[in-house]
Amino acid sequence: MNKDTLAGQWHRIKGRIRQRWNRLTDDDLGELEGHVEELVGLLQQRYGVQRAEAEKEFRDFLDACAAEDFDDEDGAAAPRSQPPRTAPRDRPAGGAAASGSICPAE
Repeated sequence: MNKDTLAGQWHRIKGRIRQRWNRLTDDDLGELEGHVEELVGLLQQRYGVQRAEAEKEFRDFLDACAAEDFDDEDGAAAPRSQPPRTAPRDRPAGGAAASGSICPAE
């Protein structure tokens, strides 16, 4: 998923972003309106990680969203091979997730 696609699908995808990174508020996402660089900066700030890590996590998230939204040739949604993901748990207070990621393993 590229930046143009993200901006065009912002209203649909921001719910997924909010589930994935629950330290971001609806107000945060409303102000960002699909601006990737600002979103990555906010992830960096809220989760206390290096910019490269925040960028990687967000790219991985976009790749996963694109894979989930893959449509077959006749326009029907492709069946899911796995059940939908549940929202990840936030990091414990004062510490990083066990994997060191801003996106805990699900």
